[in-house]
Amino acid sequence: MTRTRFFGSVSGELGFGRALLARGVAADVADWSPLVLDAATGVVEAALAVTARAEESRYDPVLVRSAEWRIAAPSDLIRALTSLLAVRTLQDAGTGLANLAHVRAAAADRLARSAGSAHRVALVVLRLEPLGGAPFAPSDDLVRRAATHLRAATPPGWDLGRTGDAEFGLVGTLVGPVAAPDAAAALDRVQASLAATFATPSGPVALRSAAVCSGRGAGRADDLLDAARGRLAAPPRVLAVV
Repeated sequence: MTRTRFFGSVSGELGFGRALLARGVAADVADWSPLVLDAATGVVEAALAVTARAEESRYDPVLVRSAEWRIAAPSDLIRALTSLLAVRTLQDAGTGLANLAHVRAAAADRLARSAGSAHRVALVVLRLEPLGGAPFAPSDDLVRRAATHLRAATPPGWDLGRTGDAEFGLVGTLVGPVAAPDAAAALDRVQASLAATFATPSGPVALRSAAVCSGRGAGRADDLLDAARGRLAAPPRVLAVV
């Protein structure tokens, strides 16, 4: 029995009226066929079931069947659906990693939090490239293998994401004060731990990387990303301060 259905029955269509002074039984206002969903029902499926109800019951609570019966309000489903869509908007479907928008947002957030401090924000961009240098299109399986490797090799506290078809990005904070040569050495160690070569039917493919870092307590996320991508086109791997 819902609050809306109960007060609607005792007040009548026009508000206070004879219904308030009448007598009745709870069975007359109870919903004997509510929407019942299993606890394992997905958020999207649940939202579709709720919106498919008749207009007069569309905003009624949903009964959830589990070890202990529970109630879910439509507002709960809307919040869950919104959260799911937000996650999918920032997630790469092929690997489950964060996508480019998420990596850019993570870099911007770190830069904002380190503004005016002695910290530096570092960005490492990695790209799958055949060792022979011939043009190639990475397969989904190869990208997933690279993502699995990077998940295991990413330093604690760093954000990892897929930033392109065959490209990945990592964002981290170098706690300052740290001089540029020390930052370069630290990023060299990170890049060394991320390096990998994968066997494919057309030949070996390697993860090639480039690293940049911001100035102390300053920098822009897009500048870091553009600089790192630009450095992948240049063979020498020297730290760039952006």
